[in-house]
Amino acid sequence: MMNCYRKNTYVLSTLLLLASQISLVTLFLFLSSNEVLSLFVFTEAFAPVTYKSDVVTTSLASSKITKKQSAIYDGSEFVSILSFLKYVGVPVQDEDGNDVTFIPQTRSGYMNFVTFKEGNDRMLGVECKDCSDEDEDEIKLRKMSDGTYLYEESIVAIPNKAGFTDAAVISTAHAALCGVHVGAVSSRAGDEYSLMEKIVVLGGGEYACFVALALTALGSRVTLVTTRPMQLKDTPLNPLRESKVEAMSPVVGEEDQGFAEYLVEFDSVIDTLDDEAKFVNVKLIDEGVKRLVGEYGVGAKLKQAHQCQRYISTLTKSQEIVLKEGLLFARPPVLTYQSRIEKQVTLNDLVYLPYPPGFQNTLAKIFDKGLLLPVDRNENGANGRKKSFVRGCSFPDYAELEIWPKDTTDGAAVRYGFPGIKELTLEARVDEMMGSLQSKDKNDRRKSKSENPFVLDSYCIEDIQEEIIDKKRNAVVFVSASYCTTCRSITPQYTRMARISKEEKNSDLFFVKANTVGKGGKRLSKILGVESVPTFLLFKNGERYGDSFGITKLPSKKLDAIIENMESGSEWDPSLIMGEESKRRTRIQ
Repeated sequence: MMNCYRKNTYVLSTLLLLASQISLVTLFLFLSSNEVLSLFVFTEAFAPVTYKSDVVTTSLASSKITKKQSAIYDGSEFVSILSFLKYVGVPVQDEDGNDVTFIPQTRSGYMNFVTFKEGNDRMLGVECKDCSDEDEDEIKLRKMSDGTYLYEESIVAIPNKAGFTDAAVISTAHAALCGVHVGAVSSRAGDEYSLMEKIVVLGGGEYACFVALALTALGSRVTLVTTRPMQLKDTPLNPLRESKVEAMSPVVGEEDQGFAEYLVEFDSVIDTLDDEAKFVNVKLIDEGVKRLVGEYGVGAKLKQAHQCQRYISTLTKSQEIVLKEGLLFARPPVLTYQSRIEKQVTLNDLVYLPYPPGFQNTLAKIFDKGLLLPVDRNENGANGRKKSFVRGCSFPDYAELEIWPKDTTDGAAVRYGFPGIKELTLEARVDEMMGSLQSKDKNDRRKSKSENPFVLDSYCIEDIQEEIIDKKRNAVVFVSASYCTTCRSITPQYTRMARISKEEKNSDLFFVKANTVGKGGKRLSKILGVESVPTFLLFKNGERYGDSFGITKLPSKKLDAIIENMESGSEWDPSLIMGEESKRRTRIQ
């Protein structure tokens, strides 16, 4: 359960935050002058979830480059992109043509976007740096009149609509790569790319809203999780009002459910506020891939509990500096960093990123819907006038992260909705993968279960057989999982219930908590026929008594009535389990 968190406190803190933003933004100059969202949203029918990377073919005769800019990616966003490229089989190479295996020390890379005219048509493409005529046999290229080579499959038409300036188009393409394309593409098979169907975007800022709207343009079902009141209300000022994006708070309902548990299943999480996967600590690209696709860390927990196939962070280096230094002291180091990194492009100190296949289709769908992210400046000045630019930081994003409710269930604060701190340790990960929680040595197993005098902790079906069935006991079995927030929240009440039954009621009713993690736990849940947690089931004289049922809050009148019915000697009454709250339970992975 979330400690020290109540709705009135949450509302009050939000109001105080909004009031403080008015003065602090002016004082510290962290909010760019055009922070207000400027998006053009249309509501045509969305495209299918699978698309093909088509090649654009046009004449070279009248081509003329109108703008060329180096768009820099850095911080956790850069590591997310690099990991994605490795995952889909696109090699990243250094200037000598060797595959890059380590994350570069600068933790930064860039891509050159080029706008040009083809007759009366305006186009956008990505430069193939250091390419020549000899490369055309292996890569489909287009040579411009000034000798610049573009990836043929990167070229996309720019709509003839208001606001679609060269600077705005390049800014939008830059913003769409990580948050939209990397977050949405699930797999690659030749030229065919399938997209994530259910995507969660964390944050309610301008960038987060752009990402959410762009993902709906691709055909994904998007839920935006934010603490910002404006994005949660039906008001003309809500940038998501006319869209298909569903917005929700990180905490839902009287049970204080986290967003992940409430949504049950989703395919991808795009975090615009923080870096829960700790991409910032990654040194090898292969390690980044594991965090990206849920083989390690928070991604593994989200995958296990919610079928989540990807976690990415769009956190920039500038925003990392703000989180580290705090608002009062961050501006000088942010300015110094941005000035230095934008100059490093001309010195060839940064990795040049190859074109990510399918990105042309992503941009085409975004442009077709009239979406733009026309942010043309960072803390270091206007981007449109620079040869290279990097995405900056956002004070509102910093403020939103600060007021995001925390879960202290495991003794350390973690953003509400994510797995607890203890569940992310390497030891716990190894235990789950190897099934070591189920020891073959009965003495070792009994020793691990003797810590709680009122509830037997079980990790395998053999415990149920030996302690309940063989001994013909009356028993209550609470089936749980360590990654289930609701299970953790009701565990203390379950122990209290067992203690009262033994000490005050002098009952011989036996209480078991069965964990479904590890090989033994999965086998246990399969034999008991349990698919979601928390689930309760009863035994009478060692035999199953009735059906399993879900309870998300203790004490429970439903559970009390079922126990009383069993102990009175009555037959099972199916009407007692009516009203099961299945939407609030977590599917077993």
